[in-house]
Amino acid sequence: MSAEKIKAIVCGTTFGQFYCEALTLMPREIEFVGILSTGSERSKKCAASYGVKSYTSIDQLEDDIQLACVAVRSGVLGGNGTELAEALLERGINVIQEQPVHYKDAERCIRAAKKNKVLYRIGDLYEFLPNIKCFIESAKAICNISKPIYLDIGGASQVTYPLVRILSEALPSMRPFEIKQVGRDSHPFDAVSASIGGVTALMQIQNEVAPDDPDNFMHYLHRITIITEQGRLCLEDTTGGVVWYGKMFVPVHSTNTTMHDSSSDSTSMSVPQHIRLYESKEQSFLEVFKTQWIPAIAEDISQMLRLCKEGTPAEIGSYYTKTVHSAKVWQQLTAELGFPELIQLQKSEESDVTPTIVDLREKFIGES
Repeated sequence: MSAEKIKAIVCGTTFGQFYCEALTLMPREIEFVGILSTGSERSKKCAASYGVKSYTSIDQLEDDIQLACVAVRSGVLGGNGTELAEALLERGINVIQEQPVHYKDAERCIRAAKKNKVLYRIGDLYEFLPNIKCFIESAKAICNISKPIYLDIGGASQVTYPLVRILSEALPSMRPFEIKQVGRDSHPFDAVSASIGGVTALMQIQNEVAPDDPDNFMHYLHRITIITEQGRLCLEDTTGGVVWYGKMFVPVHSTNTTMHDSSSDSTSMSVPQHIRLYESKEQSFLEVFKTQWIPAIAEDISQMLRLCKEGTPAEIGSYYTKTVHSAKVWQQLTAELGFPELIQLQKSEESDVTPTIVDLREKFIGES
């Protein structure tokens, strides 16, 4: 791929709109030229709003298009995203395909990419969010010093693929990955006992979905706590903070340390109770999408372009190996969980809890 600006398209206009926005943040690297879709009125309006072409067939694409962002459900979710990605790769177009993707489909697309001398990437914005980047970097540094001994993990079935990706970047190793037991009597969460890289893990996964609105009604996306020999590192939420809590040790048997002895040099007593490594801002979901999610997608695409332009065969091969392994772990986890429970949504009669939460915040912050 040349160092010049490349032409790119987006396939799909549901989550694809996030990719459209991300491409507009990259004017020096990318010229956003079109949207490939089924030709719905929604897709036509979306193309018009960005001032790009509307395509309904791969055959309509110009030969100078070098990147396609495929934000169409993959085969494992009942869509044709994988077939579309493979066909684009066969046209000699680099493809970034939105997760999740079954490992066999990923292997097919990787073979097509290698044959046509282009790159295939499974897109995952989450590991490029600022708080999750902080968590991953902190976990790597801490685990080099303090051995991880237990993992307390939570998530929703719709986002278990990025959960696996976060863990694969944060932990010393994901191998071997073994599921010991799945408990399904703790609605709305299934409890999964596992071993990840030799470390015991308890995963609580919300394995339920609303058929008419499968992308919503998750209680939360991700939370991860890595417990080590000296303390615990916590990712509070996918959009939350990152905190290190030191393990408390009270030197009750010491004769040299008292609560009133200001000259005490006891290491255990002087260690901070907690250190906040990333402070999440109070933002609306719209602000989170605009200021964090869309830039994270742009960074994911930039990483792909860097691999296209500068990646060595060894680096690209390593990326493909990690991609397939993550997809295999995800497939193993979802297979053990089984099909999500279908939930019927009813109009909530509850009032908005936000004003009450705001009042409580003012009360307790004012008292602190």
